[in-house]
Amino acid sequence: MLLFARRMTHLRIFTTLVVFVLLLPPLVQADQTPIAPAAAADDRLTTKHTLRPDRSPLRVLLDFVSRADGERCPMYPTCSHYARQAFAEKGLLTGWVLTSDRLLRCGRDETRLAPKVRIDGAVHAHDPLSANIFWWDNR
Repeated sequence: MLLFARRMTHLRIFTTLVVFVLLLPPLVQADQTPIAPAAAADDRLTTKHTLRPDRSPLRVLLDFVSRADGERCPMYPTCSHYARQAFAEKGLLTGWVLTSDRLLRCGRDETRLAPKVRIDGAVHAHDPLSANIFWWDNR
């Protein structure tokens, strides 16, 4: 039974990474011009339940997959928020590597080894982006 559970976990991680890679081209081609806050709010209201080809894979993950899958991430920040921060701070390639690394660590030894933090009454493993990139800044 344990072997079956491990295979299912690996299959889920592999599937997530494959979907992420397949959705990567729209992220590269997306318009990077900043949007005014009022326009951004209007855009969220009108496109809340539509899938547009110019949206990034991360936006698709946050809007559709995470909403359907539920907020069950045992880590804080959640994997999708971690990914958003990684892409914003480190760019496309490094952000993708950091996100992949986080998805592989999520729910494993990291939940036992990382410091704990209580969010809304639930205990999560605290694994911020800064804890995984501190050594890059010291080079």
